[in-house]
Amino acid sequence: MAREGETDVSRRTFVMCAAGVGVLSVLGIAGAGAEQPDGPGTERWQFTTGGAIGSSPTVVDDTVYVGSDDGRVYAVDTENGTEQWAFDTGGVVTSSPTVVDGTVFVGSRDGFLYALDTENGTQQWAFDTGLDVTSSPTVADGTVFVGSHDETVYALDAADGTQQWTFDTSYLVTESSPTVVDGTVYVGDFDGFGGTLYALDAADGTQQWTYAATGQIVSSPTVVEGTVYVGDRNVHELDAADGAEQWSYDTGEAVVSSPTILDGTVFVGSGDGAVYALEATDGSEAWQFGTGGPVLSAPTVADGTVFVGSDDDNIYALDAADGAQQWSYETGGSIRSAPTVVDGTLFVGSNDGTLYALETSATGSSEDSRVRLGTLGHHHVWAENASGQDGEDDDDGEDGDDGGDDGGGSGDGPPPVVGDTAPQSLAGDGLYRDIDGDGEFTIGDVQLFFEHRDADVVQDNAEFFNFDGGESPGVSIVDVQALFLDYLGEQ
Repeated sequence: MAREGETDVSRRTFVMCAAGVGVLSVLGIAGAGAEQPDGPGTERWQFTTGGAIGSSPTVVDDTVYVGSDDGRVYAVDTENGTEQWAFDTGGVVTSSPTVVDGTVFVGSRDGFLYALDTENGTQQWAFDTGLDVTSSPTVADGTVFVGSHDETVYALDAADGTQQWTFDTSYLVTESSPTVVDGTVYVGDFDGFGGTLYALDAADGTQQWTYAATGQIVSSPTVVEGTVYVGDRNVHELDAADGAEQWSYDTGEAVVSSPTILDGTVFVGSGDGAVYALEATDGSEAWQFGTGGPVLSAPTVADGTVFVGSDDDNIYALDAADGAQQWSYETGGSIRSAPTVVDGTLFVGSNDGTLYALETSATGSSEDSRVRLGTLGHHHVWAENASGQDGEDDDDGEDGDDGGDDGGGSGDGPPPVVGDTAPQSLAGDGLYRDIDGDGEFTIGDVQLFFEHRDADVVQDNAEFFNFDGGESPGVSIVDVQALFLDYLGEQ
């Protein structure tokens, strides 16, 4: 037990600090070395690899997975940026990892598609395509789909990597990554003059239709409400049933960025240095924002903000309604990695070889079609969908923040706030102070509660976190203060 005077001083200090931004520094003692952010656009932490990062990060169960040009796939702790494990492939890794049912699927320029254990990075299996795999895999109904520079789309058994079928394209399948929706695989190829978008039956690989583009297809397609969106030099909207073009928008330069859709708006970058917002109904321009270099990064959208990287070394936060810049953060290299936002933190790689975690004003996670379809990075919502869990998109496109549960509790207690373990009521008073469910009430639980107090899983189960004993229907900073005082009282 602390001496009485010490406890009283600690309590007074916390109450004063928690009333304002000082609560960050008080709770920061559990940060394991991670810097506490000062506001949107500030750095939480950074993790340095041995090569450029063109791979887009995937975030599942408090771990961010990303590839690097140093030939490694990394698993990094989302809270403090410490390395959990690294796996050496035989070539550059620009492919973006996909995580389903405890397995990381990722391609390498050594020609292999790898399946790795999420816990320790051990190889479960590897499939040799013969040439570079820069396309990012996706998983649907127990099958992994990926393209290769050997001009082939592969369908492999996710459990053991056995080949189920192949489809020969006309040219290389480079950065265009398969998207699988309603039993159809959509993917593009690349040649020196033009490209083709293919729609294939996911069950056996038979061709359903093709669309001949006027430029190379490096962009990955996205599919929303029976419509396919893809870029070459133009942004195209196609009927998903037969590939008929509904409209196209000319950006003037190559569209390597993959379109993403939210609330009837198409967000996409172009080689002309601009980020575009187009009306999904007719392709008319809602707004554009000019950066200082080509925009190869694919945007993501969270809580009304568009996040995207540029070759001018910056990551931008733009108002989704009008494109007004909210903030920017300069890295040490160009950004072709697509950002992903999880619980208000943005994860993105840079060609300076660094994975960045940045604070944003968002309280939720990426909710756009690219992330929710598992194309070029994803978070827990897509991982749950792919493994058949209860994680389907809501009609309004909203995304829960609970790290793997639908946010619904029960009379027996709340669901997990972070990870897979539910909080525990150690005192038997119906209040769940052990937030991470490890059987102990520590300062780490206070910090987790502070960081996730606005998440749906907490707000929807407020009765279990009513630490101040008040009658307010939701959780507030007052409950964080009360939890901290409870912690001090046990010291």
